[in-house]
Amino acid sequence: MRGVLGKVCLVSVFSGLFVAAVLGFAHLMDLRLPCGGGSGCDLVATHPSSRLFGVPIALFGVAVYAALLGLAARPAVSRRGSLLFLALSGAGTLVSAGLLLYSRFGIQATCLWCVASGVAMAVAFATGLVLVRRDGVLPGASPAFSWALGALTAIGLGVQSALLLGRAFQPPIPAETLRRWTVDDLARPPKTLGRRDAPLAIVEFGDLSCPACRAVHADLVAYQRSNPNGVRLAFRHYPLHQIRGHEWSRLAAAISELAGEKGRFWEFVDAVYGAQGPLTREVLARASSAVGLEPIVVTSRLRNPEDPAWLRVQRDLDLADRLGVRSTPTFVVFLRDRPPVSASARSLERLLSSPAVRQELARVRR
Repeated sequence: MRGVLGKVCLVSVFSGLFVAAVLGFAHLMDLRLPCGGGSGCDLVATHPSSRLFGVPIALFGVAVYAALLGLAARPAVSRRGSLLFLALSGAGTLVSAGLLLYSRFGIQATCLWCVASGVAMAVAFATGLVLVRRDGVLPGASPAFSWALGALTAIGLGVQSALLLGRAFQPPIPAETLRRWTVDDLARPPKTLGRRDAPLAIVEFGDLSCPACRAVHADLVAYQRSNPNGVRLAFRHYPLHQIRGHEWSRLAAAISELAGEKGRFWEFVDAVYGAQGPLTREVLARASSAVGLEPIVVTSRLRNPEDPAWLRVQRDLDLADRLGVRSTPTFVVFLRDRPPVSASARSLERLLSSPAVRQELARVRR
């Protein structure tokens, strides 16, 4: 029994190290994690509380798991080392529980990767506590078992990192689908900034409660305004209101359409994305007030499901479905005399820095 519990303890520490390392890598590389339907990894990862002194909390987790391995993954563990293992894993369990409770009730989202890390830490503490209370010390581990777990963890981390990077740079919409569409099919006023004849057009399918959309919004608008004659920026709604944490996104899209009728669509989007934390009724109320929308008018208009604002949102959703959009933000980029291409938030940066785009914008400036 002692040997089995010792192996379970060590496996849980290596598992926690794997999860924390994946979280840290995704944080540092600004990559989106596969999170499962209804979960909120993006909301948690982009929330200000995900960093401590500017450092991703996941990296602190990596350090703690590494320290636990240094204590437990050795042939013989001293009494002092065993007690230090319990102190570290116990503190880690309490911190993990606190962070999970805060994310659930403070951020109103659940990150399954964070849950996995918390479970791994709790299992390490629980098994370590049983072993130390019964035998006084941790059993230690054979070098062969430790090296095997270390190799599996390293391989798993490499594979997961490659998958995340591949997913980030994979076009979200097939090229053959995009060939049937022109820029004027996708970019429609008043949700457009820039000249109609601009050589570069960027069409975003976004969700006003999407953390990844919020993260790129200010830079995209600044990019267009620094190239007013060369870049056309357009927004189409793809509210993921069926996902937890995005419940207000469809209503936000409809209110933005009302703001657009007053020529203030982009001001409304700026106000929504500029708010801290998740999208709420209060955020929508402040953003509506900022663009001069009267609450009674908003309520009256949007009570009618056939209001033009709702119909325009639905048209955007229908368009996104026809294109095959599945996540936000998804971008479609048109560059003069070239076939349109799609991009994720990560691959868009590489696309906009390509020689072809830079040359076209330089030609416009001249």
